[in-house]
Amino acid sequence: MGLWLLLACCLLKFVFIAVFVIPPWDVADEVGHLAFIKHLATGNGIPVLMETKVDEGMWNAIAGNTELPPGHNWIAQHPPLYYLIMIPSYWVGDFLGDSVEYPLFAGRVCNGFMMVLALFILYRMIKLYSDNDLLALSIVAMVASIPMVSQTAAGVTNDSLVLLLSVVLTWRWMCFYRTLSKRDLILVGLILGLCGITKYTLLPGIAAVSAFVVLYLIQQKQASTKLVVMFLC
Repeated sequence: MGLWLLLACCLLKFVFIAVFVIPPWDVADEVGHLAFIKHLATGNGIPVLMETKVDEGMWNAIAGNTELPPGHNWIAQHPPLYYLIMIPSYWVGDFLGDSVEYPLFAGRVCNGFMMVLALFILYRMIKLYSDNDLLALSIVAMVASIPMVSQTAAGVTNDSLVLLLSVVLTWRWMCFYRTLSKRDLILVGLILGLCGITKYTLLPGIAAVSAFVVLYLIQQKQASTKLVVMFLC
């Protein structure tokens, strides 16, 4: 009961900040992220760096009366997983109204749910290894109270998915060390793959986790060519 109440309060806080506190386009690179989502949601495929322009309607919303032409979408440098996940939120926003702000706020709310899911998994992980419900709830509450976490949850940015996948990876990585099961090994490999198509800044972490997993398999005399190839592929 305490967990669900805490998560509900976190979601309400994220949505309130997203809708009533942070002005449209005020989160870093938000216009580029939403333009990437729109490019996919409208059937135009993955945008190309230094070729695809920012959506004109979104550009005009931030450029005002400057009459500057839309620039290239610099966010096209990112892998597409986050933007593919966010396509339904764009469709919902587009259905609700013609303004470019409707998909923006729909995307912000979706990001809030993503962050709440990350907090839920964080709770599960801490509860599993501490067997202390109060400790797990306290840590989740502290993390949710970090201003940057709230801002990330309240904006359209792939950093929310980065945080979610990072928590999931840590959880399943710890489970693998406990069990040495093939199932957990495959899950860690799968999550690493998802990290790789989310944001390139995760690549150093992917390399480190992969190296530690393989070394641990060797130390435990569990490594086989088939198992290592299965994990890395």
